[in-house]
Amino acid sequence: MNVITKTPLLTAVALVVAIGFVQAEEAVEKCCATDSAKTDARKRDLTAGLKDEIQSGPTAIACNITDPKAFAVRKKETTELFSHASKVIELDNGYRIDFDSSYVAQIIKYLEVERECCPFFTFTLHFPANKKSVQLDITGPPESKEIFAPLMDKKN
Repeated sequence: MNVITKTPLLTAVALVVAIGFVQAEEAVEKCCATDSAKTDARKRDLTAGLKDEIQSGPTAIACNITDPKAFAVRKKETTELFSHASKVIELDNGYRIDFDSSYVAQIIKYLEVERECCPFFTFTLHFPANKKSVQLDITGPPESKEIFAPLMDKKN
């Protein structure tokens, strides 16, 4: 017996991808029909979450900064920070950028803003053992890699 048949709620969630919200909502109704008020609350939460996810759709691969002046400032900040990179490694879904550890505070400050304006990226900081460097991974959907590609080409 596989995991999906052991957990009917997971089956309903998996159906979202395959058949869309309306049919998935019906599947949630069927799989959760046998339990108590606790399951009813869980079913309502799941159904609401599925509806929100389907209605909002995937995150757009575009910067949220709409003001041209603010965008120019952000681009300058990005170029400045990345000029301090000592090494860039291309990943399947992004880049790993090495910096001297003295740039940690500047990187974190940069990421606080970047997470808001480009929510489709995932940022991961690595602090390798016995090294005086920090590594920043910038990853995301395949199309997002193109955003940083011009900056990375200068470092390779």
